[in-house]
This record gives sequence, C-alpha cells and structure tokens, in this order.
Amino acid sequence: MPGAYSPKTNALYMPLQNTFMQAEIINQAGADGQSNESFGLSWTTHLSPEANLLGRLQAISVETGKTLWQYEQRASMLNVLATGNDLIFAGDSDRRFRAFHAATGEIIWETVLGGSVTGHPISYQVDGIQYVAVSTGSSSLTPVLNDFVGITAPQNINHLYVFALPGKQLSRQQLPFSQARQKLKNVVPYFNQNQADRGKLSYQQHCASCHGKDFVGGSAPAMTGEAFFQRWDERSAGDLFDRIKLTMPWGAADSLSRDTVLDILTYWYAHHGYRANVRTLPDDPEQLKRLPAVPSANLRME
Repeated sequence: MPGAYSPKTNALYMPLQNTFMQAEIINQAGADGQSNESFGLSWTTHLSPEANLLGRLQAISVETGKTLWQYEQRASMLNVLATGNDLIFAGDSDRRFRAFHAATGEIIWETVLGGSVTGHPISYQVDGIQYVAVSTGSSSLTPVLNDFVGITAPQNINHLYVFALPGKQLSRQQLPFSQARQKLKNVVPYFNQNQADRGKLSYQQHCASCHGKDFVGGSAPAMTGEAFFQRWDERSAGDLFDRIKLTMPWGAADSLSRDTVLDILTYWYAHHGYRANVRTLPDDPEQLKRLPAVPSANLRME
C-alpha cells in the first residue's frame, strides 16, 4: 500500500501490516510446461506471532530514519495522503477513514464509510475550499487481511466520498448558481402529514441502519447538518429524490418504489421543521425540480 511524504515534516507516513510470508519454490508444472503458481512460487501469509494488532501507520524521519510516532490497530492500514496543513489521511480495511496530526499522530477526525477504503485519497481546492476525496471498493488483499483478525467488512461497495475541510467558507451569494437558485430556495415545500408519517416508517425500515436514527449518519454519510446543507444548498428536491431512489438502500439500490422515496423525502422535510399542510407532494419530476432540496431556514416552523 502506498505511503506519503510531507516536506513540512520531512517524514514518510507508511501503512504497514504486522505479517510475514512463507515462500517456497515449486517445480510442479502445468500442461503448458509452466508453473501452476505465480513465478514458480507458492506462498502463505500469516499474522506475526508477536503481534496482537495487524495494522500500523508509522511516521519515519527521512533525515534520521527514526520512528517519530506510530499508530496500531486491529484492521489493516491502507493508502495514505499527506496534506500541506499538517494532516495525514489514511483509510483501513474496516471502513474507517481518519485524519491524523502529521507531527503527533493524534486522531483529529474520523468517519465510517460503506466499504474497505481501498482507493488512494487525493486533495484539491475549488473556490477557496479544500476537499479530500477517497473511494471504497473491492480488493483481492483486504478480505485476506480481515480474515487474520476476524473482521467482516462489506466488499464490492464501489463508492466515491468527498469531504470539505474546515477553513474558508463562501457565502451563499458566492456559491455557484446562487442567483439562479435564490428564488427556488424561498419556495415553501408542501406535503401532508400522512406522507411524512409513512416516510418515517420507511426511513426507519430502509435507511436508519446506515444513515442514523435522525439522519445524523453512521456507516453512510449524514443527511443533516451544516456540511449536508452546504452540499445541497443549490439543488432541487428532484435531485435529492433521484439520489435516494438510485443509491439507497445499501446493497439494494433502486429497489424502493417512487411512492416510498417520495414519503421519505417528505419525512426529511418534516424532521427539519417544515410544516405539513393539506397538499400532497406529487410524484412529478418537473414539480420536484421547482422545489428546493434545502429551503431557507426562515421558512421553518418556530
């Protein structure tokens, strides 16, 4: 697994595994005269006898070769990214994605993603906001490493996650398409209480195990809070409807009926303080495009 180098600390940050390999040269050949094993070798990998934990993130001084700090855990450590603001991002085979302080190894932030974090994280900046992106997905190695320590993590969950780092925040007026969407955000969402009640039951049945009891997140990202509001501030209810319909629930995307997704959307509105009325939110893509995903806060109930 690739490590990372930080010129600010002049250190390497290496994801390591406490394992060893037993290799044996074999002479057995197949019908084509070639070995049945790669490169004529047979090998098995084992957890080191003296090790209780499998994964290790180690910070090593390039100047002296000495270990500056190390972090050990049960799951295997995977790819690493070093940023210019003294953060080290690293994922593992048990779905954890963390930010460490480059100088001390302190965990600054962490979250749980939908699968093993097999992708290499990258960082980029748009309009003064720094983002970190990373993907999860299948790997031939991570299930083997997880078996060593009895971890069961979902495989073949191919997702891309993007996180905005704290720092410079643009005002709503500076965000792209803001003027075009300003009128949209002042539209009051409409739905009736029966829709919201059905949506609550559907959310609890299909969504809460991943997104949390009150949309606060868990193994899947939160559907509430400032980061969510900023991401969806300029988008329509139709966009949010499509996201729920095409990506949820986990492992059975696009399996919910349109009526169920519509009910879940109305429950989201009700949970965030918007008032139910006698009108029914219709299953009409054009009308949903004219409603905001995140209406202005001043439209909520006091």
